[in-house]
Amino acid sequence: MALIFKQTNGDKYFDGDLPFLQAFNQNANSNHKLDLSLYPEPFAGNADAKVYLLSGNPGWCDYDYQLMTSNQPIWDKMMQQSYDPIPSVGHTPTMYWLDPDWKDQIKPVNGYDGGFSWWEKRTNYLREKVVIKVIHKIEGIKDIRKELFNIDYHPYHSKNIKINTNIQNLPSQVEVNNILKNAFKNKNRLFIIVRCRKAWEERLKAILNVQQLPNNVIFLKNPRCAYLTPGNMANNGDWQRLLNAL
Repeated sequence: MALIFKQTNGDKYFDGDLPFLQAFNQNANSNHKLDLSLYPEPFAGNADAKVYLLSGNPGWCDYDYQLMTSNQPIWDKMMQQSYDPIPSVGHTPTMYWLDPDWKDQIKPVNGYDGGFSWWEKRTNYLREKVVIKVIHKIEGIKDIRKELFNIDYHPYHSKNIKINTNIQNLPSQVEVNNILKNAFKNKNRLFIIVRCRKAWEERLKAILNVQQLPNNVIFLKNPRCAYLTPGNMANNGDWQRLLNAL
């Protein structure tokens, strides 16, 4: 089931979320205030992916709104297609930030291209090391667009993330939690907590109804540095586990 996207007076949000977002913004400072003029980004990728990346929330830049508006309607299409990460007949979602099919259609603003360059840099070593490069329309090469699936703790843009009860109680989180619960049924799938470790640990334990997370949940050493490299894995052997999962 896809999230139900809505727009009201320029605000973009998922069904049921708006009262919680407005309540959050009433007491938020400029660093934490959510920019509802931008598309929420709950997922990037295919829910059948072998590796799940659990992140914070979409960041915020002065150029974000201009990037979105100057690239409509392709930006609208890219975002709204991403809201259904479950593959089906005629629908094969990809990690759009690593997808040249989308990037080639986006015109940067003052050199800024949103998440495209950000994600390319943070996965570059991984893609080169395991020869899973994003090579457009070449068969026989593993396609990282379908192997990585990013989920943000919450999907709304801000300079810095803040998590409180309004964020934790967003109705849209129910659908995200259902996707996660189903994903954990595959014991070979790897989950990497990239940011917001404590918040994600608590959330996953509640979703799975466990006191201790399963061993297919791993962590990055530096949560402020989302690079997928051997030196940024929290525990010895996790890098090889990542390579094996892919």
